[in-house]
Amino acid sequence: MKKPFSRDLILREIPQLNLISQEDMREKAIKAWELAYTDSDYEDLETVNFSPYYPKPTLLGHTRSVTEASLLLAKNLLKEYDYPIDLDDLIVMAALHDISKLRENISDGNGGVKKGPVGAAFQHAFFSAHYAIEAGLSDKVVAGIFAHTGNTKQLPTSLEAILVTYGDMADADAHRFSYDRPLQVAKLHK
Repeated sequence: MKKPFSRDLILREIPQLNLISQEDMREKAIKAWELAYTDSDYEDLETVNFSPYYPKPTLLGHTRSVTEASLLLAKNLLKEYDYPIDLDDLIVMAALHDISKLRENISDGNGGVKKGPVGAAFQHAFFSAHYAIEAGLSDKVVAGIFAHTGNTKQLPTSLEAILVTYGDMADADAHRFSYDRPLQVAKLHK
């Protein structure tokens, strides 16, 4: 039986959402998570795996890690160079970048996940952007979410989106390295 969506769970598992200064924006980010979870076949948001290839990291853990890494990069750039970075946009992009995995992947029946029909039919990040649009987030945030992956031909169009892309790549490559899988960063060296 599917557990009901919990706003408190999202705020507890992705505590960086509490740093968003615009309450309306925070609520829209939470709404996007609710839409994605409601559309998914998962019964418990806390146990959703991040990837079919890695049994350990959960989607919420990966999201929390990417959001924190993106924030650390942003805070450093603000301190060192005073670049104009909108931390609210950055946090929302990072917090929503992979919610599409709730639709892309399905349970494999053994406690893990596998790519499902939606994951085979749509490029990664399509549904993340879709849920961000449905929740009423800005075009800048939607574009940043959509461009976070090398699976799209869309390059990041904001500094915030660049930082989320690299935060995600670093976290994902740490898992790839730990499980002896090909690294994304290798594509940058060709």
